[in-house]
Amino acid sequence: MIYAVIENNTVVNIIVADEQLPGTMPAQAWTKIGDKLTENGELPPEPQPEPLSEAEMKELRIAAIKLRLREIDLESIRPLRAKAAGTATAEDEAKYAALEAEAESLRAELAGLVEQATELAEPEDAMRKEADSPTSSKMPQAD
Repeated sequence: MIYAVIENNTVVNIIVADEQLPGTMPAQAWTKIGDKLTENGELPPEPQPEPLSEAEMKELRIAAIKLRLREIDLESIRPLRAKAAGTATAEDEAKYAALEAEAESLRAELAGLVEQATELAEPEDAMRKEADSPTSSKMPQAD
């Protein structure tokens, strides 16, 4: 089992032992050296992840849309091959139509998200370009 070695209410080491030794307490997967015991004399609880920012949420959605668009491309191969060969069934036509409708919807959503991301980045880019510019008022000028 894994144990935390405690000195002065602080985890100073993490060890593996068959049984609990004096000055130790059972550790959790998230226990790390430097953790302080709580007021109750327990190891701190599992840390919670920070909530994602709006920009991070948009980045994740953009990635998810791009992944699904790739999947749609792969799923479209069979019905398109049947159409090209002239052997498409009603099922092939319906499958392709459904995939294309989903792709169109995703492309529209993606375009909106990319536009929003660009608008959010433009002020930052402008400030960065201004700071990097050799004629920037923030940089000393040579006479």
